Amino acid sequence: MTSGTDDHVESALEGAVEELLMAAAKLRLEPGYVNGHVYQDWHVRASSSMLHALAGVARAYSSDLERLAGRFERLSKPICAELLELKPTSDTPVLCVEPVEQEGEPCPAHTVDRAAELGRCTYPEPSASRKPQRICTSEPAPGADRCEQHLRYCRAVKLNGEICNNPFCSVPKHRKMEQSRR
Repeated sequence: MTSGTDDHVESALEGAVEELLMAAAKLRLEPGYVNGHVYQDWHVRASSSMLHALAGVARAYSSDLERLAGRFERLSKPICAELLELKPTSDTPVLCVEPVEQEGEPCPAHTVDRAAELGRCTYPEPSASRKPQRICTSEPAPGADRCEQHLRYCRAVKLNGEICNNPFCSVPKHRKMEQSRR
């Protein structure tokens, strides 16, 4: 005869396993971020519901697995995913796993404002929204604060407050300003 506690644990585990299996049934193969045309780079992305279910199974199985369950819960939310190494030392890139408000946003430590501190290009991608922007993943060119690709973009601020950002800017005042920066 089992006690009420054992029945509760068994019931919780059964419910967590059922939730996990339902989430697993929705898994699909997806192309890799960089090399979508190379099939060996495809992966199965764990959904939020899958990670929540894994956390539930870990908690129901043993209180010793609370740390693992916490990790699954943290990973079920959007994360920064900024590359921490510009020149990875292995095939697996090391990513920032700090939680963020929305997927695709960087954490406060990886915004354009902090790019110079991190040894990255300081070019701010133009965007319609004022949400935090991702950092360029290139190192700055020698003696500059931007990478080779972004050095050519004009930094002049126009009368309407927008940055010119034209890679082939020929406005005399803008060119004069750029020459004075060097």
